[in-house]
Amino acid sequence: METAKAIAQVNVGDTIEVLATDPAADPDIKAWAKRMGHEVVSSEKLPDGTLRIVVKRLK
Repeated sequence: METAKAIAQVNVGDTIEVLATDPAADPDIKAWAKRMGHEVVSSEKLPDGTLRIVVKRLK
């Protein structure tokens, strides 16, 4: 998963922004973040239908 690679490259306390067009990305990333001990700071659908999810690295 690209999200896991991206979160590994930032410091604890930093955030990453995930952009996705697959509607399943929202619940999938939320479940992954919870399982891995990170926090979904925000999740929104942009006007063009793209999902924007911000994940904070907690550990």
